Amino acid sequence: MKSVLGSLLAAALLVGTGHALKCYSCTGATSNTGCTEETCPTGMDSYCMSIYASGSGVSLMTKSCSPTCVAASTTVGGATAKTTCCNTDLCNGASNAKISYTLLSLAAGISALVVRAVL
Repeated sequence: MKSVLGSLLAAALLVGTGHALKCYSCTGATSNTGCTEETCPTGMDSYCMSIYASGSGVSLMTKSCSPTCVAASTTVGGATAKTTCCNTDLCNGASNAKISYTLLSLAAGISALVVRAVL
């Protein structure tokens, strides 16, 4: 039974690997509608990065693939800049609430096996 649970856990951890990261990409956009989906090239596929800048009544955003990313926020002279980072497909879109139904199903299956083994 332990080997089955171990195998299921290993499979759950490996789900989602084997493909390139996809991010939204745009430069100087005023809304998400100006962004397109991009498959990140090798070497640039560690993070999806978003930079939001606002000041003097203007708000702009830049979204891209990035090899490194440091989340930060700063305000200087009334202008604000914020950088956010994430590392799942299309995570830098308008909504960050995304569900992996495969992982949800695996978690439910593992939970059912654990409950069954305990009872």
